[in-house]
Amino acid sequence: MVSFFNIFKKQNYDYAAMIENIVVEMREHFEGILRRKNTITSKDVTLYLKQLSATPIEKITSKTKDFYFTLDKPQPLLEPFQFSFYLSFLPEYFSIEVIGNNEFAGFLLNCESNKKEIEVRSKYINSGIPEAPTKDAETLMKKLIKKKLFIKDSYYE
Repeated sequence: MVSFFNIFKKQNYDYAAMIENIVVEMREHFEGILRRKNTITSKDVTLYLKQLSATPIEKITSKTKDFYFTLDKPQPLLEPFQFSFYLSFLPEYFSIEVIGNNEFAGFLLNCESNKKEIEVRSKYINSGIPEAPTKDAETLMKKLIKKKLFIKDSYYE
């Protein structure tokens, strides 16, 4: 079973820690697959999402390269977040994104497997969603940026 499920068992309201644990675990899991197989398939992602009890937002096929899902079933506190996993850039790298909604609207995190740091963005740069970050989104971004693993993007205000 995926190790970060331990955070789901606690009454943990530290969104920064939850998101960090999830993204780091996902990156490590798929980096291992990429090292072993030199590729990541739709089947690999589907099996992993099943382990997480994730809810896919769109139908997944063998040709799917972009995966969108939520983790609100195993952890209802994560309901305001949508997770995305992109294989389009393989074999160079894969990408993980976390987008905030509702009280976390305006939050965007981007993790590319070929970069050590995880980027925290203050705006939806290319998504067409012009929402300014909410107070909760700003607080979450500031908490993450204080951690070694995270950096501000060049658009961060």
